[in-house]
Amino acid sequence: MAATLQERERILQTFGRVVEPVVRDRLLAGDLRGEGEVRTASILFCDLRDFTTFAERTAPRELVQTLNQFFTTMTSWARACDGFVNKFIGDGLLVVFGLLDDDPSHGPAAGAAAALRCAVGMREKLARLNDQRAALGHAPLGVKVGVHTGPVVAGTIGAADRHEYTVVGDTVNVAARLEELCRDQGCDAIVSAATWELARAGGATLPPADVVAVALRGRDEPVQVYRIG
Repeated sequence: MAATLQERERILQTFGRVVEPVVRDRLLAGDLRGEGEVRTASILFCDLRDFTTFAERTAPRELVQTLNQFFTTMTSWARACDGFVNKFIGDGLLVVFGLLDDDPSHGPAAGAAAALRCAVGMREKLARLNDQRAALGHAPLGVKVGVHTGPVVAGTIGAADRHEYTVVGDTVNVAARLEELCRDQGCDAIVSAATWELARAGGATLPPADVVAVALRGRDEPVQVYRIG
């Protein structure tokens, strides 16, 4: 029995490294609808600025260490903000807020407030990480963050023998495009007006920001956003 329990714990820990622990536990309990459901969530995309150039100039071992250092810092902070890291994409990560919150009193505003707090805090966490890197003679890292709130389709998506619980839809695409715009806009983070207003309603402390209208790929009309940093 002891050996069986140890093996079960080993499997859970391994599963928890591949799938976010909160998702792992809900999948095992049968609480997530794998066939797909429409939910409102706040989506945050974050990646390293000028990563391609950095990768070309960095040895493979140091590159992997840097990415793991960056992801460890950002994942820890995202979880502290009640978000779950849905996936790592190259040098970036996708974080979801409000999707797994079953408290009806919270609503989308709580998820938006948490996502905004996370976006602002990521800049502060990276600054501390850069202090550590500077002490070792390493170059500083830059970050780009995009946040949007709206309906998403959440479900188990993939092939029959390889799939993952994830979110898809226009809300996810908009968040990704806002993150991409950080370079052109010369800022660290861009938050959609939808997220900003919901976060305000959710009691978030709003950081200094510039309001601008930006053109997004696939959209006919400009979208109002808030630039941070």
